[in-house]
Amino acid sequence: MTITPESIATPRHLSVSLKLGAVFLLLATLAAGNLYFAERLHDGIVNVSSIVNQSGRLRYVSQQIALRCAAFVLEPDADVGQAAREMEGEFEAHYARVAHEVEQIPLLMRHTGDDLQGHLERIGKIRLLQHAALEKVLAGADL
Repeated sequence: MTITPESIATPRHLSVSLKLGAVFLLLATLAAGNLYFAERLHDGIVNVSSIVNQSGRLRYVSQQIALRCAAFVLEPDADVGQAAREMEGEFEAHYARVAHEVEQIPLLMRHTGDDLQGHLERIGKIRLLQHAALEKVLAGADL
């Protein structure tokens, strides 16, 4: 059996247009991936800044509840007590928003030891104590 030149497969050379197309496709894929991760990180930064903002509001509202309780003790007034209860409702709304934002943080932005859920649980326990203290004050009981 003799080997003829027609039976030998010649290596196929890629044309310049195919090489350029492959390079363009590779670069387009890398750019799309980069944009996706940049968008995810941007959304994470927005979530974190919202958490910081809502946490500051939680602190402010908590202080306002304490000040209204102190004002009620010094001079009992139904309007001050009602305002304290309204502030407590505002506290609940901000707390719910913080809890929702913590769940929305992308995994790329999370640290393994951040324990954000633990912090939220502690705030929840403190919130229950704060509510009990507010009710005692408004009921006129000595703390």
